[in-house]
Amino acid sequence: MRSPLALISISLALLVASAPGVASATATFPGAIQSDLSLAYTPPCTICHQTSGGGKGTVSQPFGKAMQQNGLVSGDTTALQGALSALEASKTDSDCDAVGDVQQLKDGRDPNNGEFIDGSGKPNPADGGCMGAGGGDGSSDDPRYGCGAQLAAAPLPDTSLPLVATAATILGLALSRRRRRG
Repeated sequence: MRSPLALISISLALLVASAPGVASATATFPGAIQSDLSLAYTPPCTICHQTSGGGKGTVSQPFGKAMQQNGLVSGDTTALQGALSALEASKTDSDCDAVGDVQQLKDGRDPNNGEFIDGSGKPNPADGGCMGAGGGDGSSDDPRYGCGAQLAAAPLPDTSLPLVATAATILGLALSRRRRRG
């Protein structure tokens, strides 16, 4: 027979283990992109995420979504390499400026808007491709990429596990109180 303290400890351990992880970008991805593409700079998290804080499930930039569509999964650097290779092979151009995403990274530019992200201080291009007001250069004949891209929404995270852990914690506490009375 387990003691009430053991039940509480087990319940708390289940709750902590099943709670969603702290939201953060995969810390190894910027360095892995730098290494895989032999870049002289480390790309910022904002090439995939809205903010530099990143966060699991917060990929919002066209390049990040294109990477996900090509097999990128959180924490998997092998999948990252595969997604980069797929984007390079297909010449995916998220900002419709007629320069592929991988080439833009090699040039020190953000594949979402063409701005320089390598710290070179070079002036940013005036035309933002399909991200700018004037649209792209008309080269987006392939509807899978660029201006005509239609990316599927990411699936919603499974929230049932934390609920089960919370229920187990409450049950454990109730059982321990009941045993104290009896």
